[in-house]
Amino acid sequence: MKRITLLVDWSIGQGEFWLARRLNESGFIVKQIGIPHYGLGNRGVKWRKLILWRQYFDLAIKALRCTSRNDVIVSWNFVVGAFAGCLNHIFRTKRKILSLNMIVHNKGRLNNWLRKTIYLKVLNDKNFFATTHSTKLIEHYQRLFGFQADRVFLLHDSFQEDWEVAESSVTEKSVFCGGDAARDWATLLRVARMLPEIKFICIARRKCFDFCDIPANVEWHFDVTSELFYEKLKSCMIVALPLDSFAPAGLIVMMRAALLGKPIIITETPSTKNYIDNGINGWLISVGDHDELETRIRELLDDNEIRKKFALGLKEKIVSVFSPQAYAAKLAEIINKNVKEDN
Repeated sequence: MKRITLLVDWSIGQGEFWLARRLNESGFIVKQIGIPHYGLGNRGVKWRKLILWRQYFDLAIKALRCTSRNDVIVSWNFVVGAFAGCLNHIFRTKRKILSLNMIVHNKGRLNNWLRKTIYLKVLNDKNFFATTHSTKLIEHYQRLFGFQADRVFLLHDSFQEDWEVAESSVTEKSVFCGGDAARDWATLLRVARMLPEIKFICIARRKCFDFCDIPANVEWHFDVTSELFYEKLKSCMIVALPLDSFAPAGLIVMMRAALLGKPIIITETPSTKNYIDNGINGWLISVGDHDELETRIRELLDDNEIRKKFALGLKEKIVSVFSPQAYAAKLAEIINKNVKEDN
């Protein structure tokens, strides 16, 4: 029976992660390792990112130390898995490492160079494997990092078992936009100015936001708790998520909003196209297209029937196709078929 060490980027004192339980049910022996004394503040403040990376590095070292040759290390956070893969390559410890959800956003020049240097080594190591959201992303990353096609596998995100599923409860005619990675705030604010009669509720990380001219119809919040974030989302009529990146972004907020019965407008990317069938269960818009975003917002706010159709259609698709059970089954298949022991 294959042993798996599952790395999660938070403290595990709150109990077993659902993926560990699902992999156990698939016949693996799963050990879960997390980050002691983990704090969300390390994500929200720029200088504390160094502390977060040190925690990731320590978790990668711990994973190598507590496993044996040919054991499989599965990392929920791709960066942690990349650290483990780099150390595994340097010290030739010969663990099998599968790092989930490869996302490569464009960063500063130094950050891009360091990442490319590490990923070029790691992704061409026979003991390292990864997953990402679409075949187009696999092809894109292959051009960037030059790895063989059998190193990275397709694995769509699922909703998580502790996420709330509910009927829509609207308390005001408003548009919600929130989150961290790759939000196109410039386009969102331009549309808010085009729709002065509509209230927008926006939640961002202060470190990712550098605008000072906020329209009067925009209610702003920074660095709020998860509870307040989803309380604000639940109160709105529609959710709009303009994005400015080809890489995966916005999927967690999109899925959680759909499970709460909200109709979605989101930028078309290789990842969002897996979930949204344009005009059937949501609207897909082009990057930076403020006119299209304004039109779609007006249409949804003015048409109760299409709001209901989009909300129900996307919720049904996510629950039936992108379930935790389907995710764990596909992950188990990837491990059994591709992550082989050395002779």
